[in-house]
Amino acid sequence: MSESIRVIVVDDIPETREHLAKLLSFETDIEVVAVAASGLEAIEAATKLSPDVVLMDLTLPAPNGIETTQRIKRELPHTGVIVLAGGDDEDQLFDA
Repeated sequence: MSESIRVIVVDDIPETREHLAKLLSFETDIEVVAVAASGLEAIEAATKLSPDVVLMDLTLPAPNGIETTQRIKRELPHTGVIVLAGGDDEDQLFDA
């Protein structure tokens, strides 16, 4: 049996964070290792846990999702980041 994909869910809206984590928990090959409500919490959790993937909301308060993504990628280059964006601002997505 293969190892599960270790994921951190980052969103400042509690309901969204909880629903995403619950949805992912139904997958047998995914383990939600942490949830975070802010960029600082996400950076701390990622640094401590070295997840395979971070599911990142771009509209976090400071540091926003773009800054948080960039910092996580600098510190953990092998960690993938999937961004959640409600709009279609291509420049914002490119920055992430």
